[in-house]
Amino acid sequence: MKNHRLIINFLIPVVFLVACSSSSPFRQKEESDPDSVLAMNIRAKLIENKNLNAAAIQVKATDGLIVLSGFVDNEQQRKLASTITQQNPDVKKVDNKIVVK
Repeated sequence: MKNHRLIINFLIPVVFLVACSSSSPFRQKEESDPDSVLAMNIRAKLIENKNLNAAAIQVKATDGLIVLSGFVDNEQQRKLASTITQQNPDVKKVDNKIVVK
């Protein structure tokens, strides 16, 4: 019984320290990844546009390079997705891999 109590008394502070440490997976990431933020901003702009069905469009960002992929109904929507993406000042280049279905 003493061994169990000793183990528990040891584990509680260890678990607490791990949960509170800055590298803990339980801790919220304080700084957002700039690429993720850029991709989310572009995705939001695509969704806002009423002339574009953005549900099937994926956006990936890497150091200002944006890759658009997925499907749209026509070539006009494919071009519109590129145009909207290029309007963001943080975008350096757009690789439009969207397929017209």
